[in-house]
Amino acid sequence: QAYLGAWPAEFQYEGRTMTPTGYRDEVLKMDVDDYVNICSFIDEPLYQVVPIEVCDNWRNAGGWNVTMDDMLRIMYNALDGGYTVLWGGDVSEKGFTRNGIGVMSVPDDKKKDTEGTDQAHWTGKDNNKDNTRDSSDTASVRKPELPAEVEVNDSLRQSAYDRKLTTDDHGMHIYGYATDQNGTKYFKVKNSWGEAGKYKGIWYMSETFIAYKTLNFIVHKDALPKDIRKKFGIR
Repeated sequence: QAYLGAWPAEFQYEGRTMTPTGYRDEVLKMDVDDYVNICSFIDEPLYQVVPIEVCDNWRNAGGWNVTMDDMLRIMYNALDGGYTVLWGGDVSEKGFTRNGIGVMSVPDDKKKDTEGTDQAHWTGKDNNKDNTRDSSDTASVRKPELPAEVEVNDSLRQSAYDRKLTTDDHGMHIYGYATDQNGTKYFKVKNSWGEAGKYKGIWYMSETFIAYKTLNFIVHKDALPKDIRKKFGIR
């Protein structure tokens, strides 16, 4: 409230006086109980709700714990079924560039710059700049190739989380995926920084980056693969 002001008790929508919850229930027809929070930790029981131990989780909300492979499978199943994914994770790696690309080349043990906003940090207003030139630059400057990515597994994910190299420093909206000319898979992500970056607010985050730097994500329960939904005991 210090930044956004008091929560509105009522507001006008198409000539009607509505409350926020009324808008959610009557216009959006959104049942929050239909959405599930997913995480992936190897030190917690699988297919159960487990704690997500980060400072920002002040409500102590838990998530359904799955393997890294199941985590990715849920995302792809959701997107193939016409659903989207609310993603929470870490964009502090140098591979998350200011030009709309997120790749994971090597684990970055360097402490994050906590000064200023995350947008200021990752759109080039510090020393961690991506020197990739865009098509408007001179033809004599050759674009560098994207680095080969590391092989990510459950243990690497857990190690980064335990060492606080993967935290909940940003949230974005995954709405699709694509494959480049080299066969590398990318998730198509809507950022919240306006029309920043090479793709006007859209980031292409590699499957490897998502596998490594995801902390948690939310999907509709109908977006879950049937076998995973059965393991959760969700009807």
